[in-house]
Amino acid sequence: GWIYHRWAVRHGGVYAPVTRQTRPNPYLSGLEDRDITTPSGLHLTLINPTDMTRQVQELKGGSPGRHDRLTSLNPIRPENAPDPWETEALHAFQKGVTEKVSFETIQGEKYLRLMRPLYFEEGCLKCHAARGFHIGDLYGGISVSVSMAPLWGAQRNHTNAVALGYCIIWLLGLGGIGYSVRRIGNHIREREMAGNDLRMSEELYRAIVEDTPALVCCFLPGGKISFVNKAYCDCFNKNSDELLGQSFFSFIPESDWEIVISSLDTLTVDSPVQVCEHRVISPNSDIRWQRWINRALFDTQGQLIAFQSIGEDITERKQTEKALYESEERLSLVAKTITDLVYEWDVKSDTLEWFGDLDNVLGYETG
Repeated sequence: GWIYHRWAVRHGGVYAPVTRQTRPNPYLSGLEDRDITTPSGLHLTLINPTDMTRQVQELKGGSPGRHDRLTSLNPIRPENAPDPWETEALHAFQKGVTEKVSFETIQGEKYLRLMRPLYFEEGCLKCHAARGFHIGDLYGGISVSVSMAPLWGAQRNHTNAVALGYCIIWLLGLGGIGYSVRRIGNHIREREMAGNDLRMSEELYRAIVEDTPALVCCFLPGGKISFVNKAYCDCFNKNSDELLGQSFFSFIPESDWEIVISSLDTLTVDSPVQVCEHRVISPNSDIRWQRWINRALFDTQGQLIAFQSIGEDITERKQTEKALYESEERLSLVAKTITDLVYEWDVKSDTLEWFGDLDNVLGYETG
């Protein structure tokens, strides 16, 4: 309304055709040019800024929950007289206040009320100069009242929608948390079961390894021992703490190192197992023989990570083989030096092997 009023003031009012709705304003009867007739015979009447603003506000009067009006402390039209709230606002404008806003109750309903002042401009004096007003004097104010019911209703609907949305999100989140808790619980139980199975498997493996009479050890590619069983400890008369970290080669005579290293170097991903026999130094510094089954362990990229070895003492077998060899050598020497005939009959193959001077005794060649 304030914009319409300013526009009309700047133009000194507007002329409109005389109709049932637009009648000549009796309060402007003192103006000579209130009513004019166009050359075509159309009768026009002057509508001053205040009346034009009132008519615009009346056209908008049908808007639910909103009321606009122009009022002053000294209105020409009695229906433009201010109510108590507007009167208080107009007195405040006289003291320099530029705006009044507050929540008020009108006919039992809450309204937001806003009022701003209007001051006399040059275009206003056409109608009001005779009443002693000057440019810059307080003319009145435009009052706007807006019902809060539809706004608060919209706010409640928005709040309810937001609350419902948050409730749905909360329920979905709660459901997701519950589902996640169950999944995590199941995963934890599965891990615990797998851990128990692994521990049982490790305990069973360790029990088998510890109880076996075979020597078992693991060592890194550089030869550093990382695991030994009880039989290995007993063999070298040391406990596991003394053996772990030592070199696997520390118990092998230096002259046999090349045999062991060459055997280990032949191990590959495709052929990870090799048997090697070599000598070892016993705790009492005796030399004994051991037979080892060496297995190379590789990671998923085919890189060597460790060796696992299972060994046994074969000293007695080596001594037996040596004694048998020496006995055969002695028997062969005796057979070659005697003059009597000696033969060996292999019952299974039914073959004879002669020893002695067969040519001179029987006249046959040996064979």
